[in-house]
Amino acid sequence: MDESSSKEEGRSLYQSTITDSTRRKKHHSIASIERRKSVLEEEQKVGSGCSVVASFPPAVWFIFGNEFCERFSYYGMKAILVLYMTDVLLWPDERATLVYHTFVCAAYFMPIIGAIVADTFWGKFKTIVVFSIILASGHIVKSVASIPIKEQEMWYLSILGLILIAVGVGGIKPCVSSFGGDQIPPDEIQMREVFYQTFYFSVNVGSFMSIIITPILREDVQCFGRDCYPLAFGLPAALFALSILVFLLGTPLYNRVPPEGSVVTSALTATKAALINRIKEGGGQEECLMYYAHPEFDKDFLDDIQQFYKMCVVFIPIPFFWMGFDQQGSTWTLQAKQMDGRFGFITIHPDQVQAINPIMILILIPVMSNLVYPVLNKLHLLRTHLQKIGCGMVLAAASFLIAAFLQIAINDNLPFQPLNSDQSSMWLINQSPCLINSSISHSDHLTYFTLDTEGGISRTSYSSSDDISVSSELFECVETDSPIANFTWDNSEDGDSYFTFYYLQDSQLAHSTFKGSEQSPGDADCRFSFFNSANKTAKFHVTSNDKTWDIPVGGLEFSKNHYFDTGEYTVTADLEGTPPLTSNVTIDALFGGVYIFSVGQTESPDEWVVTASVVSSFERVNIGWQVPQYVVVTVGEIMVSVTGLDFAYSEVSPHLKALMQSMWLMTVALGNILDIFLIGAIFPPSMVVQFIICAGLMLASSGVFMAIASCYTYADPLEDEQYIELTGSTFATDQLPSYGSDRT
Repeated sequence: MDESSSKEEGRSLYQSTITDSTRRKKHHSIASIERRKSVLEEEQKVGSGCSVVASFPPAVWFIFGNEFCERFSYYGMKAILVLYMTDVLLWPDERATLVYHTFVCAAYFMPIIGAIVADTFWGKFKTIVVFSIILASGHIVKSVASIPIKEQEMWYLSILGLILIAVGVGGIKPCVSSFGGDQIPPDEIQMREVFYQTFYFSVNVGSFMSIIITPILREDVQCFGRDCYPLAFGLPAALFALSILVFLLGTPLYNRVPPEGSVVTSALTATKAALINRIKEGGGQEECLMYYAHPEFDKDFLDDIQQFYKMCVVFIPIPFFWMGFDQQGSTWTLQAKQMDGRFGFITIHPDQVQAINPIMILILIPVMSNLVYPVLNKLHLLRTHLQKIGCGMVLAAASFLIAAFLQIAINDNLPFQPLNSDQSSMWLINQSPCLINSSISHSDHLTYFTLDTEGGISRTSYSSSDDISVSSELFECVETDSPIANFTWDNSEDGDSYFTFYYLQDSQLAHSTFKGSEQSPGDADCRFSFFNSANKTAKFHVTSNDKTWDIPVGGLEFSKNHYFDTGEYTVTADLEGTPPLTSNVTIDALFGGVYIFSVGQTESPDEWVVTASVVSSFERVNIGWQVPQYVVVTVGEIMVSVTGLDFAYSEVSPHLKALMQSMWLMTVALGNILDIFLIGAIFPPSMVVQFIICAGLMLASSGVFMAIASCYTYADPLEDEQYIELTGSTFATDQLPSYGSDRT
């Protein structure tokens, strides 16, 4: 008997094992399997994908343009969001991360609302238009919020903008791809396949371009005296506003399918009826719970609902994957901020590293589909959807172990250990010409140290809930009536840093305390800050390579966050109404360094000098070491997200496919809720511990998933291990969609 005959016998044997009680195969008889196989084989004989693309209905090109712009605006805004909150709003890392994941959660929760609105009331076209206007409004508000105005107003506008964006994104997310599918004639099977491939390709190109371009606009363009966040947020806003106009231009060409009512309502009603009847009948004889809603509902429909609920059970552990995956835009970006982004003449900004993910998606999907999966199939490994998803979850957990080891290496290279989530730090800076003996007391801890003259600096970290007492005394200096300065500080907030400057004022020791930042800038910059201990305005002059920057600072003020490139700088100053100061300081500013320059009195009240203090200057770990964790998590994403979307689509009946896709997106929202709980409730003491906790939770959830998957009965026999063994056919499971992940 030849191999072909053997496989045919296997198919017959498999078909004979199908029973009436396992209705899961009723839509997938051997005849339908053969038809699906013949369709795939026929598609391989048809012309190239390019010829199919050329024959697309004109309407789909307007949809491609709209989706490209929407994804560009969403991912471009999301890429710089965490840095905007930490660098402009000056929020602690934990608060910025919480807000980020709350926003992503809302954006992925809203699709089910958008799907109900489209299916029940407005139809897809009107839903897309209305929610696109809401989304464009959110981007505009977010851009306005980044313009320097009052801090509280920036805060309120930022939150309002994020709410509008989340509502808008969630409203159109479930509609655009299916509306595009409505434009393809029903009998054009290959055209529909190529359409979705092209659609998701445009999605990944849009996200990749935005993650590259918006950080460049943020960092390399200056406006309002700092990084140009208004332009970085404004370009996506303008591009998406234009996309609405492009989408509307295609109105006469669209095929609009009228709303037919939401299956959600019918499913909930049937479930309610089944539960009530089951309780009334006690221990009934029905083989599945949903049959208790018969004859009010057709048994075929009830079978579909039962299958839907079975798949929802399988999805229960999936949110733990998204809990880790979506930290690329939060904790992994904050990790990149601590690293050296220089590659020769190229500098990678911390918010650009996320672009590795869409790049790797486009590269690895063909590799996985054409090389990895066929090899694994020959080895009888990872042959079904659920097996691939389980393996992907394990890989995602491994990526967080890699991130944890990398963070340990980063911390080992820091000049001081990063603050825990419940800590603050106090920096003491001696701007005077005298040595200062100081002590800091907090929580039964007493620390002594000596500050060097003219720029001496020291740092102490402490619990934010503690009051700290600081005592300082001039040492080896001219006689003064007031050589001692004592104060108590009780205004600490979690994650904040404070700078106390000591200086002479009329031959007496004085001090001033300001809130600031000790973190190194996360790109190819140094950060300069300036303190003026005089009661009159000082103007600092920063010179490098025949170029001079003038920075005015008011009396007894601390000017923060002026960014400069690496190199040698000379800093001088002059005071209002006095001749230019003769003193100057020269420093070699290293990548990521933080430096403070001060103007203060010498032992003579009429003489002023410029001093420099180094807050942070060290060799940082290169940002290229983040690539391994991105590669591993991207392979995991392909196995989980791409495969999961296909699984969610293929395992339910046609009228439940949209609802099942919405439930898949809901797992993303739940994953971000887990992030909110992890960061907001557990309060990991450090990023290393947080990464290890995430890895442990993800690994445990993968074990739970595999246990659930082992009990799952496929509705599609093409996915069943018994079918694969008997027929030798895995042509369906080897065909990985070439379009990408959940970026829809």
